[in-house]
Amino acid sequence: MKIVATSLKAKSKKFFEVNVMKNPLQQMNLRKWQNNSLRVVPEGSYKKKKEGTKEMKQKLLIACLICMLGLSACSTKSDPEDQDTKTETQTENEPEEDSTESDPAADQASSQDSAPEESVEQSAQPEEESTENPLGFSVTFNSEYPNDVTGNWRLAMITEDIDIENYVLDYYNNYFTADKEVHIIINFARNTTTRINKFGNILYVTIMDYVDTEEHDAKLACTGNLLAEYHVDIESGEIEKIQ
Repeated sequence: MKIVATSLKAKSKKFFEVNVMKNPLQQMNLRKWQNNSLRVVPEGSYKKKKEGTKEMKQKLLIACLICMLGLSACSTKSDPEDQDTKTETQTENEPEEDSTESDPAADQASSQDSAPEESVEQSAQPEEESTENPLGFSVTFNSEYPNDVTGNWRLAMITEDIDIENYVLDYYNNYFTADKEVHIIINFARNTTTRINKFGNILYVTIMDYVDTEEHDAKLACTGNLLAEYHVDIESGEIEKIQ
């Protein structure tokens, strides 16, 4: 016969397995254990306790597995919903992308409509030659002279029967932007060419005969016969004839 004995006095519960035979010596030892407050438990009940703990562990493991399977099932269910929402957003965005695509025929029509506007804007841009009348008559002024290598020559053209020396000071105040500039005024009414230079406070005025097409070539400018020379005081406006 096999029994299990547990000590009641021990701080930690310990189980002792004892084989109790019909031997009188073993029976005497069993009595001693009983006197020492040992509790004798049949073998079957001890095994049932062990089996009960095993069953509890198995139940806990099964419960954990069920919980994990439930979580994985929830995640798999949520994925199709996300995919559905993605497909819905894609279908909503597709019409907007189609609306942004341009129609070639419409583009051609818009380009044809914009072409006249561009031509109007280009025609509205000021040309290099400008016609102004700060002197009281029309002056066609060009900030560059053809074939000028210095970059300082300026060209002005008028068609007035006037004495240019009387307008040199007003011309200087309206058209000169730097003292190093050399201005050529061609008067087609009198067929004369006037050159104006500034030295200090004096404007040097030289009047010559006009040379054909000199307004198109700086190498021909001011090559005509000398007609007259004047000095004009910038501060007082006094005109002095030199030649």
